[in-house]
Amino acid sequence: LSPKASTARSTKGDGWKRDTKGKKKQTVYKTAAEVAAEVATEPSSMRIIDMRGPQVRVVSSLSELAASITNDNSVQSLKELRHNAHLLVQKYEERVRTLAEKKKHAEDRLLAVARERERLDAVSVLGE
Repeated sequence: LSPKASTARSTKGDGWKRDTKGKKKQTVYKTAAEVAAEVATEPSSMRIIDMRGPQVRVVSSLSELAASITNDNSVQSLKELRHNAHLLVQKYEERVRTLAEKKKHAEDRLLAVARERERLDAVSVLGE
């Protein structure tokens, strides 16, 4: 064996050993009251990214965003909103149709099983 092959084999063989870098971090659980207290003490650093126009704007509150909206933008926003609502309606209409078909199929199958059971009951009564 060449020296290169033996070193490659030894590093490859060390893969089974336990990682000695350090232990896993301890998970800290907090109560709802502790989380609420942290949120109350920290200043809110909410960033809203407004991507409705040709330029991307970053605002820090909804009031800034509302103040920046002009009538032209609100009309455009309504068009986008109507379009998005229309897409959602189409998507969920298809789901409703599919579920209605499944329901109808299950009801038909239930009726067929009930008819078959009645027929078998009638045959068993006649056989006695």
